[in-house]
Amino acid sequence: MTKPRQKVLIYEQTVKNILNLIREEHLTSGDKLPPERELAQRLGVSRSCVREALQILAANDYLKIKRSSGIYINMAELPDSILPLKSIEDKLSLHDIQELLETRILLETYAIKQSAKIITQEQLQQLYDLEDQSYQTMLELSGKGEKPFGQPSIVLEHMLVTIQPNHYITDFHRRICAIWREYLESQNFVTMPPAKRHRDHLAILRAVSENSPSKIERYVSIHLMDTYDNISLLIEELNQET
Repeated sequence: MTKPRQKVLIYEQTVKNILNLIREEHLTSGDKLPPERELAQRLGVSRSCVREALQILAANDYLKIKRSSGIYINMAELPDSILPLKSIEDKLSLHDIQELLETRILLETYAIKQSAKIITQEQLQQLYDLEDQSYQTMLELSGKGEKPFGQPSIVLEHMLVTIQPNHYITDFHRRICAIWREYLESQNFVTMPPAKRHRDHLAILRAVSENSPSKIERYVSIHLMDTYDNISLLIEELNQET
């Protein structure tokens, strides 16, 4: 019963250890971190665990991960820790998550349309690289018999949202991501198979590359509505059991 929480604690501690390493070496914005393999050796954890922690930091805009060149600090001052909103997560139900998904559909559809208008080829390639890396992480976890948590999917969506210029939208989406990620991890819940998630993300990225509002709306909605439908099935099963 404690296994899911143990997994969460491992990556949370790895996030803290990476932040401590940054401070100890007096790194600041623009400085480069050691590669994943070296970080894993220095921190005494697996590469997949380091990769998860780095993706959390990147999703919160504290790091930039550039597959072609490395991992870079993205802020002059780092926080003491990255804490999900546990007090909110504790009150969530599956019905709450459905409402959160409805919010995500509206927010991400609008924000990603805005990002598509201004995205550069370099940014687009970084997102493709991020998606490939996230997919490989999920496959590694699946190969070990573990359920990959939902955070890689949130990373891509949030990175897309951060490209648009409205910082209020970015900050609000970051809060939604924190709630969503914590809920998935606390329940050890995966909304869809890695291959399906990967195909959906590639479809969204292609729509962004074409700057097609109709395709963006279609593929974002399809991706999140599949999750909505899966949660609806869970609710029906729970109702039948009671």
